[in-house]
Amino acid sequence: ELRYGGRMAAALRVFHACFRSLISNTIILAWVFLGMQKICTEFFGWPKLTVLYFPVVLVVFLPILLGIGWLLSAIGVVVRDISQLTGLLSHSLLFLTTIFFSIDAAPGVIQPLLMANPLTFVVEQLRLVLFIGHAPNLKGLAIYFLFSAAFSWLAFTVFKRLRKSFADWV
Repeated sequence: ELRYGGRMAAALRVFHACFRSLISNTIILAWVFLGMQKICTEFFGWPKLTVLYFPVVLVVFLPILLGIGWLLSAIGVVVRDISQLTGLLSHSLLFLTTIFFSIDAAPGVIQPLLMANPLTFVVEQLRLVLFIGHAPNLKGLAIYFLFSAAFSWLAFTVFKRLRKSFADWV
């Protein structure tokens, strides 16, 4: 229930929401980024010019994230307890990804298992771009993008096919 009604109150609520979401959060995020930049500069030195490749690597990663979102959304309607499983899987993928260590630091026996993780390649490319100062493997990124786009398309197809019966399962 709204305390105040009318056009002026609605306009005030819209202004307040826009202010809070755009201006306030932008200022807070800028302070956080400034703090992160100071800490990272202290530990890693000034950023290298290869930081400009960062958006390229992220754009390559977006289709797989989109596909995972569509797939989990479709499965989440059918299987209600998927949230418990996704929490377990996301934590497993986090520790099986080379976020905390380089793939070169892992034993040779485990390296193929780590490379089977779809996050490992992107994390390694981000490490190259942000910390080491090398250009990413553009051919590998192109291949990764093609496979992730195919996965995204397949997940969207599953989502569209299951969407017709969402109301029956809810």
